[in-house]
Amino acid sequence: MALIEAFKRLVVSRRYEEFYIADIIAAADVSRSSFYEHFHSKQDLLQECLQGVIEPLSAVGFAGEIEFEHVVGLLDHFQEVGEISLAFLKSDVSQIFVQMLSHAIAQKLARQASTTTIPHRLAAAQIAESTLGLLREWLSHFAETRSQDVARQLLDSSRLLTAAALSQHGPEH
Repeated sequence: MALIEAFKRLVVSRRYEEFYIADIIAAADVSRSSFYEHFHSKQDLLQECLQGVIEPLSAVGFAGEIEFEHVVGLLDHFQEVGEISLAFLKSDVSQIFVQMLSHAIAQKLARQASTTTIPHRLAAAQIAESTLGLLREWLSHFAETRSQDVARQLLDSSRLLTAAALSQHGPEH
């Protein structure tokens, strides 16, 4: 879709707060009414761009919800579109990315256990920050590391954090 592609180009070239719906419309060469037929706001468009990766990333901490090969494929895609991936991971939109991922993880945690030692949202925030931090550092500084190795680390670390969040252990004495 032209609006999504134009939005991605703008996120790469400018700060999120520095461009407006009018800029997206101009870059996509569509009318204002076309924009509003599909989206309510710039943030709505951002959420649409991220939605395709939120579900698989939110699943990595839960055994049986995503296959290793799917994670490798997702990471290969992140590498292929590296500049765009880094723009979403390092720019001012990264906090929205964290919030969306955290929300999706919190929902999964809530389905797994009604109570946890800390609130679902707090545990989910830790898992989301860890997930996106690993991806950001990998794409920024360690791109020569194989996606398979990063996928294994991502799965292992996310599952450990998820298991810790779901444990019913009380405080240690």
